[in-house]
Amino acid sequence: MSLRRAVLRRLIALIVLMGLAVIAFGWLPHPQREDGAERVVGSQNARQQTRHSDQLRLDRAENSGSAEQPQRGEPSSEPRRKDGSASADAKSEWRRAGSADVIRQGAVREMIRHAWASYYRFARGYDELCPLGRSGRNWTAGPGVLFTPTDSMDTLHIAGLHAEYAQAKALVLTGLDFAAVHSPLNAFETTIRSLGGLLAAYDLDGDPRLLAKARDLADRMIAMFRTDSGIPHNEVRLDLGVAFAGSVSLATAGTHQLEYQYLSDVTGDPKYAAVALHAFEAIRAVESQYKGLPPTSITSPRDKVGVAGENDSYYEYLLKMWLSTREPRYRRWYDESILAIEEHILVKKRNGEVAYLPDKVWGRSESTFHHLIWINVACVYVIGEQSCFAGGMFALGAVTRSDQHSHRLFAIGANITRTCFEAYAVSSTKLGGETVYVSDQGDLSVHSVDYLLRPEVVESIFILWRLTHNPMYRDWGWQIVQALESQCRNTDAGYHAIDSNGAPSDRQESFFLAETLKYLYLLFSDDATVPLDRFVFNTEAHPLSIRGHGRRADATKWVPIPDAAGLKEALPW
Repeated sequence: MSLRRAVLRRLIALIVLMGLAVIAFGWLPHPQREDGAERVVGSQNARQQTRHSDQLRLDRAENSGSAEQPQRGEPSSEPRRKDGSASADAKSEWRRAGSADVIRQGAVREMIRHAWASYYRFARGYDELCPLGRSGRNWTAGPGVLFTPTDSMDTLHIAGLHAEYAQAKALVLTGLDFAAVHSPLNAFETTIRSLGGLLAAYDLDGDPRLLAKARDLADRMIAMFRTDSGIPHNEVRLDLGVAFAGSVSLATAGTHQLEYQYLSDVTGDPKYAAVALHAFEAIRAVESQYKGLPPTSITSPRDKVGVAGENDSYYEYLLKMWLSTREPRYRRWYDESILAIEEHILVKKRNGEVAYLPDKVWGRSESTFHHLIWINVACVYVIGEQSCFAGGMFALGAVTRSDQHSHRLFAIGANITRTCFEAYAVSSTKLGGETVYVSDQGDLSVHSVDYLLRPEVVESIFILWRLTHNPMYRDWGWQIVQALESQCRNTDAGYHAIDSNGAPSDRQESFFLAETLKYLYLLFSDDATVPLDRFVFNTEAHPLSIRGHGRRADATKWVPIPDAAGLKEALPW
């Protein structure tokens, strides 16, 4: 009897200790993925990755001296009721922060499956699906470049859709022949979609045939960098390996660097990094009205400056080149640019709670986007929906290096993200539009309801979720999922865009699978699925491992990054 009592006392003590551990450390078993499969990306367990995110928040808090009082605009780390108080359920959710929401994740996985299956059924072999016509279309006259399969491979892989991934990969390996593409192609789009997609699929899969295909493409495009200034052309003939000027902007010139530098690291051939990074140096040499803000039209110093389309990914790549290589000058350039964006472009209303980034146009008096009144001054503001990616960029830049600006810049990123989501919320479709007005009081109104299945808002929502674990962001993402289902889904043929009159538009662009659905899937996935301390996303949301991880784990294989003079000497011509 005494022995049984002793055993019982020890059992009770053990249960009490386990209960205390749960209370003290917030430990809960990490849920399995809905399909029972292993995580596609990331070897860290969920608690390790959550600690990483916690450290990012602590780095940010160091600048204010407190982790308890977030600055205006910064989301509180702890989930709360609508009245602001933390509920018991919210506290439980905080303990699970970083884990998957398997129900919502499963819903997005089904959306990915539907979008891909529709392409495969109706548009196989073409660049993209026409969902209303149940047919396909190419970007070129004659054979295309299979943008949708190339853009979709990593999304299908990450979502655990193995059969669908095999379909996409087979199409790319057996049906993609760059030598057969006889029409000029936009070099920027081909780099971010095709080259980025091939490299990301190689990073996840490891199949050397994917890397060989990527190298073949880069070799056919490399002539675009052979210019007197070093700023690349933006039109290529893949069959001939020649390039033409095309329409060159800040984004088209400054959005090859991640892909080409990664290609050098994994092949050992320095020529790819040399030509792309030399273009970065050439952009820095361009005259501009504002230090750190090159003009949109890279050859015209008195042109507009901005963060929306034709500008956006240049600033994104400055940050991500530093994150992926830790080369100090790219961080210096990014910091210089982000402070210039804050000073010269950022507009804030309602004490900063409404924040947005309209283009600043030199020498014109008009207000075509975010202002309801005409402004009779030399510089006016024009903005595009594509600037909404910057909420995530501001936040990611702020948490990856702590200084006197970090807390303020994070708050700006959070407020940009909120403003962009609210632009969706006030739309009749709940999907925003290409054109949104902001009154002088900070009220939003949608001027044009056209929606092209764009990803920028969900991109920022995803990044803010990963950095804060505030469930508000997942709720916002879920509202967008519901709007996509009600407004854009066709029963048997993918998802259609919406035109300026609110009517269905017959395109399912490849970036819907590559970006919009991928970011939504990751929003509801655990933190170890494509962890932000191991990967950077190119501007088409293709994840590339950073140095020290994945296909770039071996430091002995990294290609050195020379200074400006060294890059010029390393050019292959």
